[in-house]
Amino acid sequence: MNKNSITFEDLQSRISNFIEKAKLASEGTQFSFTVDASVEASHAFTSVVGMNLYRIIQEGVNNAIKYAEASEIGVNISEEPTHFLLTVRDNGTGFDIDNTQSGNGLNNMKKRTREFKGTLEVRSEAGKGTTLKVIIPKEHG
Repeated sequence: MNKNSITFEDLQSRISNFIEKAKLASEGTQFSFTVDASVEASHAFTSVVGMNLYRIIQEGVNNAIKYAEASEIGVNISEEPTHFLLTVRDNGTGFDIDNTQSGNGLNNMKKRTREFKGTLEVRSEAGKGTTLKVIIPKEHG
């Protein structure tokens, strides 16, 4: 990802490759990666935004595998009139956000999201899994 910009199609290909490798490393975990039809494949992100989105997905998926013992992990990207929405969901053990010290992974995701003036929402419930929502404003995507 050393170009000035990266098309959504390129990013999608890189994410798919990462998820294929995660499948091999984590047998017994079902992965899904969906991109809504609303997303324009030719849309170009700056290379910084593209790299940050890729790293956020990596971190979210790796956390679900490593800590949450998830058997299902889903990544979805959709487009709204004013923003793109990236969602990473798992059905793992979940955690209490209020009583868990933010590790490097969560802090890194927050930092990466701030770099493109986005918003990161983390919802987690013990026994019900975790959902990460990243809102990417179009003027920064």
